[in-house]
Amino acid sequence: MDKRKQYYGIKFPFTKDNNDEIFLDVNENFMDKAKSDMFHAVFTPKGQRLRMPDFGTDLIKFIFEENTQTTWDKIRDEISAVTEKYVPSVKVTDVMVYTECDDDHMVFVTIKFTVTNGVSITDEQELTIKL
Repeated sequence: MDKRKQYYGIKFPFTKDNNDEIFLDVNENFMDKAKSDMFHAVFTPKGQRLRMPDFGTDLIKFIFEENTQTTWDKIRDEISAVTEKYVPSVKVTDVMVYTECDDDHMVFVTIKFTVTNGVSITDEQELTIKL
């Protein structure tokens, strides 16, 4: 591991593709850390984190829900609430829920967000999830 580099936590999802002899990949900048934190918060099922039972989302439960506007609104609310509470460096600007024309059984969620590090704000970033 290079002693002169600054690292910002473990990269999520977990990988081991580095040449720095580190057990797991780590984030090398604040933007990557914020993205990893958001991935972690959104993809962790509620109740899985010890001593933080409300950390994460219930997205897995929406897989078996009806594909309706009401479900889409619940997904938006779930993602917005968890990122606001547990990832303060990320400001969600939009959560879009939609289906593909040829397959209305699959739902896609696109999260648009910016990352704030003190006073500087990054350009809008995007993350798409397939449920």
